[in-house]
Amino acid sequence: MNRPTHFFLLFLFLVIQFVACKPAVENSALLPPQTPEEEIFYLIIPRSFYDSNGDRIGDLKGVIEKLDYIQSLGVTSIIMTPLSPSAYYHNYFVDDFKGIDPEYGTLQDYLDMIVAIHKRGMKFYMDTEWQYVTENHTWFKESYGHPESRYTKYLFYQDSLNLDPASIIFNIKYLQSYNGDSLLCTSINLKHPEVKQYMQDLYAYWMDPNQDGNFDDGVDGFRIDHMMDDLDNKGLLTNLFEEFWSPLFIQLKSINPKIKVVAEQADWSDPGLSYFTKAGIDIVYAFALTFTIREKNKFEQILDTLLHVVSENKHQLLFLDNHDLDRYASTVYGDRDAMRKDATLLYLSKGIPYIYYGQELGMKGAAVIHGKNDGNDILRREAFEWNADMNHEGMALWYKDSGPWWDSTCLRSNDGLSVEEEEKDPNSLLHFYRQLLMARRTNPGLSIGEEAIIKNDNPAVLTYCRWHKDSKFLLAFNYSKDSVNIKIPLSSLPFSMTKEGNEVFQNDKVSHADRTGETLDLSLKPEGYLVVKMQ
Repeated sequence: MNRPTHFFLLFLFLVIQFVACKPAVENSALLPPQTPEEEIFYLIIPRSFYDSNGDRIGDLKGVIEKLDYIQSLGVTSIIMTPLSPSAYYHNYFVDDFKGIDPEYGTLQDYLDMIVAIHKRGMKFYMDTEWQYVTENHTWFKESYGHPESRYTKYLFYQDSLNLDPASIIFNIKYLQSYNGDSLLCTSINLKHPEVKQYMQDLYAYWMDPNQDGNFDDGVDGFRIDHMMDDLDNKGLLTNLFEEFWSPLFIQLKSINPKIKVVAEQADWSDPGLSYFTKAGIDIVYAFALTFTIREKNKFEQILDTLLHVVSENKHQLLFLDNHDLDRYASTVYGDRDAMRKDATLLYLSKGIPYIYYGQELGMKGAAVIHGKNDGNDILRREAFEWNADMNHEGMALWYKDSGPWWDSTCLRSNDGLSVEEEEKDPNSLLHFYRQLLMARRTNPGLSIGEEAIIKNDNPAVLTYCRWHKDSKFLLAFNYSKDSVNIKIPLSSLPFSMTKEGNEVFQNDKVSHADRTGETLDLSLKPEGYLVVKMQ
């Protein structure tokens, strides 16, 4: 390949995969993030993560044992699905708001985990869904059939005898578990003054469990699951953003100004702007980006729109996987090139990267429908694959032989999709994720930098820039199945270049970028990408 003599471009990343290399900076030696966009979140379902005591159930001590692995990914903040006691394997719809599920460990195990996370300079976010209770909760037990109970006003009943609890979303009155259990459920009256005070005290408790004014043993933030302004669109609890959530967050931040709150929009088509303006939320999920990432024009439009409507100090979580969706590896049929390209496209854009456990290995999993119970989602939440042998010690196979979902398990021994196997392969998806996330953390332009869509002369190619001071990048992604050549006038870039580059790295001798006068000439292989550092 003939190239002009003068280069000002340094390729940090390659067309389909990174050059395999040891990171120049160890993750543990990096400075702690100073802003949310320097963070990298990692979502764990603890039951499915790592079993420390041989009962096949992932637990808190297992998380502690694996913190070094988590940190090796570049992760700075951990989110876990709920930890409180519950009849359900996912631990939503909790029985005790201040308890720890004994299958996960003790309150002391929890506190030890928080301290261990903080010692590594990482943060912990607690997932909460405290809008509902089931018949196992004290408030329900003492008010059901007892209208004179003080807890009657805490919940919603549709009759004078407290025998007909109000339904929740989709008119659900019973929550069915994969193991056959079925429990009555109802909503909590979040507007009642006593409930408001209880919730303020409850959230404050988890911020500082021993109430000594030191937050070392407390959470660094909360994730609010299924957050709605009109809960379940039933008209029972309206204007919750301004009347319940915003006052709650103001109170929490008066105790600890560093606390951050993530909201999961119950309406996944909602870009979350009202969560910022009315509820005081710091971070919402970028569902629109996830759902359109394989459609160039829609993704580009949403990316550009979010740049203009998301205000300063408000942020979007960038995710390919989460526990309520089919795993991304399944949606692209295990195509590793697609997984690399889309991870690069999403996680180097403006926002906060959010990795779902096992995503970095290419774990698969899709819902299987067997009635109306929570077992349908189990394959989206399978045991993390630590070892080549799926039955190895530590594998959290809590659902083994429990139903038809196990018959459809995606886990296979010796299939190349485990930490044990991928650690040995320098071209594995695991190594790719480490390099991708390390590049983001060590280059301000790719984390806290500005972002702008850059027009080019090919409708099949998306190009955008990230930059912060001298950290400047151009990113190009080919959505076509054909090789393409594009031209970008230097005048269209949002920054200037003053230096020549040192070297060009690539792995296939096909995709490259050259400067011809005042124009950038980019060649991209089919569905290839380039991330170029501008000097």
